[in-house]
Amino acid sequence: MKITLTYIHHNCFVLECSQRAFLFDYPGPAHLVEGAEAAMTRAISGKSLFIFSSHSHADHFHPDMQELCSPAARTWFVLSDDILDMFPEAVPRGSLIVEPEESYEFMGLTIDTLMSNDLGVAFLIRLGDLIIYYGGDLANWNWDSDPVKQRRFTQNFFSAALRRISTHAVDVAFSNADKRLRSQCGAEEFVRTIRPKVFVPMHTFGHLDWLEGLIAPTEESGSKLFTYAKPGDTVEFEV
Repeated sequence: MKITLTYIHHNCFVLECSQRAFLFDYPGPAHLVEGAEAAMTRAISGKSLFIFSSHSHADHFHPDMQELCSPAARTWFVLSDDILDMFPEAVPRGSLIVEPEESYEFMGLTIDTLMSNDLGVAFLIRLGDLIIYYGGDLANWNWDSDPVKQRRFTQNFFSAALRRISTHAVDVAFSNADKRLRSQCGAEEFVRTIRPKVFVPMHTFGHLDWLEGLIAPTEESGSKLFTYAKPGDTVEFEV
């Protein structure tokens, strides 16, 4: 199966396959950069589009998504329940509102949710034989300044999530790779444990020059790596 990936900004990407498109975590105005909106519009125009938002933080959710996604031919929204709490006026009628640790059937998709250790959910999405993991802010947030007990809890939480994800043969995985942490938010651990066919690092805030450093763990795992340099960068993979 051929998939097309387009980088928009930060944690936001468009995935296209089987005549459908998926838009993940389009950020609010304060977190957008020049070229991001135009890249998103080009990628979704005329498409049957699923809009996924993992949580309500401003770097992951834009309250005007319905208007911004109007160039798509059709739209369906899958939103974490905290978005309904925080931005009820931004939730279109007919949206699927999801809670952590649940399973849903929606418009031909099977969607499982995992609880995030930040806010909201992570998604495991099945479309036919294709399995997509999108992590939102579920990551190994192990800051050096945190107390030892908290760092241990964070590591255990992340490892437990990886064990659950590893029961699925993930084709495309989007997971955080934040260089502010020595653990890189668990990016290398994720790749070595899950071994997705394609790994997409994210949560970069637009700082992209270091992504090539993830090539070694992806080569060891047999995963392909999507690196990108600017909004609108696109690549095709066979999975």
